[in-house]
Amino acid sequence: MTIELAISTATKRNSKTWKNQSISWLDFKNRLKEPTVTQETMAEYAKMTTAQKGEVKDVGGFVAGHLKNGQRKKGHVVKRSMITLDADYPCKELWEDFLMMYDCAALIYSTHSHKSEKPRYRLIVPLAREVSPEEYVPIALKIAANLGLDNFDDTTYQPERLMYWGSHSRDAEYVFLENEAKFLNPDDVLNEYPDWTDISYWPELPKAQKMLAREVKKAGEPTEKPGLIGAFCRQYTISEAIKEFIPEVYLSTTHADRYTYAEGSTSGGLVVYDDKFAYSHHSTDPAGEQLVNAWDMVRIHKFIELDDETKEGAKINSLPSSKAMIDFALKIPAVKAEMDKMTLGETVKEFEDYVDSEELPKDDEAWLTYNDSGKPVLDYNALAKRITLEIPIFYNDKEFSYYERMYGIWRRNGEKFIESYIGKVKLRKHTRRNHLGETMANIKTESHSANDMPDKPVNLIVLKKGIYDIHTGKYTPGFDSKLYARSCHPIDFDPKADCPTFDGYLRLVVGENKATIYEWIGFLFYGSYAFQKIMFLYGGGGTGKSTLIKIIQDMIGDEATSAVSLEALVKEPHAMPVLFGKTANFDADAKPEFLKDGAILKKLTGDDPIYANPKNDKQFWFRNFAKLTFSMNSMPAMTDHSGGLARRAMIIKMDTKVTAAMMKQYPLELILQETPGIFNKAMRHFREALKRRAFTETDSMKAELQDWLEGNDTVAMFIKEATETVLDSYTEAADLFSAYKTYSMSSNYKPLGRNKFYDRLEELGYERVKKKVNNIKNPRWMVKELRPIITDFE
Repeated sequence: MTIELAISTATKRNSKTWKNQSISWLDFKNRLKEPTVTQETMAEYAKMTTAQKGEVKDVGGFVAGHLKNGQRKKGHVVKRSMITLDADYPCKELWEDFLMMYDCAALIYSTHSHKSEKPRYRLIVPLAREVSPEEYVPIALKIAANLGLDNFDDTTYQPERLMYWGSHSRDAEYVFLENEAKFLNPDDVLNEYPDWTDISYWPELPKAQKMLAREVKKAGEPTEKPGLIGAFCRQYTISEAIKEFIPEVYLSTTHADRYTYAEGSTSGGLVVYDDKFAYSHHSTDPAGEQLVNAWDMVRIHKFIELDDETKEGAKINSLPSSKAMIDFALKIPAVKAEMDKMTLGETVKEFEDYVDSEELPKDDEAWLTYNDSGKPVLDYNALAKRITLEIPIFYNDKEFSYYERMYGIWRRNGEKFIESYIGKVKLRKHTRRNHLGETMANIKTESHSANDMPDKPVNLIVLKKGIYDIHTGKYTPGFDSKLYARSCHPIDFDPKADCPTFDGYLRLVVGENKATIYEWIGFLFYGSYAFQKIMFLYGGGGTGKSTLIKIIQDMIGDEATSAVSLEALVKEPHAMPVLFGKTANFDADAKPEFLKDGAILKKLTGDDPIYANPKNDKQFWFRNFAKLTFSMNSMPAMTDHSGGLARRAMIIKMDTKVTAAMMKQYPLELILQETPGIFNKAMRHFREALKRRAFTETDSMKAELQDWLEGNDTVAMFIKEATETVLDSYTEAADLFSAYKTYSMSSNYKPLGRNKFYDRLEELGYERVKKKVNNIKNPRWMVKELRPIITDFE
């Protein structure tokens, strides 16, 4: 029986209506065997713009399935009959690899851009049964992953993806290969997954994270967007917008940063980033496969159908859905209030903590008088004195900081804040640029100090409503500007609070290393780098690393944490200033390759001042107190053999897979409610560590560190495995280096260079001397008492 394959066709890629039809595999192949020959040459095609190339190769195309209402857009694919993959970067053996892995019918044909030296293909695999769009994506991904994801375009897995019919330039070759066999059973592929409906099991696209990072950077901070969109995003995070406006669209999961699209058949496909952006991997989600903020997520799900008749390429802000979203948002009281607050009259609310302070006498505005003409006359010195009374200010030639009463901390780079305060609170309608300049000059004179701002005592930290002494455990309600704190922590102190849920979770994910984690949490609050240590959490995916870091980050708080990546610390000259004033720095997805040289990490954990070169600001020196915590899937190679990094590293392996049942037993929401109790326990453990001047280092931590050091030192391994000690003997250094290189190559290690090899030998205690050998006139470098074992690599 001939199987009819469902396809949709159109004469142009941007056709509004596509024709649903059926075709036999034989007729489909015959259509692709006869490509359209276009009139340009390959050289002429190569010189064309992207738009021109698009017109030339657009000889019509197909979607290997049927489309709802004949519309080729997201959410309109009814079913798919074939897998179609764009192999834009294929290896030479792609077709042979496919035939070895899959004994099924298939064909491959070249694209219009194909060249023999730079091939490009389309791989087509007919299916034994039609599949839903939800099934299509994991099937296509699994086939591509088995062949190598790097062979394929990252967007080729979209169910609505079109394929052009075959075409080529008049002097180009056209490749068409086929395999005759049974159609591929899609269930065989889906069964390769433990659960294909759980998106966390799907292969991760190699370029996806970099693309997403670029998209986030391009999109900009949602809460800082101008006008109504920024006002909406300041009032509603992603999770709040879902709960408030579209609770029927997405269902929560056991992970706080994942949701399931309710109308889809897969789970956990909406990933939330910092509660500011979301990316949906659900193929049928109208908001899928694009980065959205809270505004766009609500707009798409409430009003996207209004855009059905809109021309392709229209600007988003001109879409009917955008206009409908504006009308909708302006009716929300919280958003309207935020918009009102943005007007000049309401911006005074930004400063109400200073204006309404009960500690100060009311400002009688004696600094403002009027001349006979009714024009304002300002006493800049008196105004400056009043402002520094209301807002404590510290100024020297390197720093301008102001004290924020609400949080009990000092903030750097306060010029803009004070200028805004002068204009919006004091001068108001009398604000002029010269008035601001004169007042600021007088404020700097009034506040000037010849010294740097004093350092905060290392043991005192600012919590949500008071000051806590780490050394004694004493808590004092209220704040003090004379403490000179630069960071605070959102801990609502409760001396009786406990943390049984977190304690159980910690026991599950780090085992015997639980005490060390508590000590480390306490250390992250401390106002100095008292222990020159770095924490490495490593293990495979799904072992709780990210969850543990999120819990700790939430405790330390945004004011005291930074998230400068290991890569940025090593490569970016402007990354250092971000650490200033922080007590903890986290990289939840550290890239191991940037730890080969540990010089920068040793510097950050040492006593020496750090030079900070902020972008578009003054350079300064500071001591780093931001303790470094890195999470990674595997421990990296390291070329630092000085011992400095080895002494600093604390390595905890996390290899327990955290299941849904475990998360139900230890829910993140409940753990986050236990932060006062976690804080209490962390402080007790850290005080004990301070007393003994050391962290708890368990046997497993010591073993992990030893394995890491040995696995990184190829010279030490060579000595251990491929040499012998012979007293009073000498071996030519060159021969020993040759044996080391052979050993390294045969063991798949990258050998050190000759000079570094000799340096490492001397570090390990092996003496290198010049000595005459066998009556040779010129002395040669010899290594004492170390001889290569005669093995097959010699």
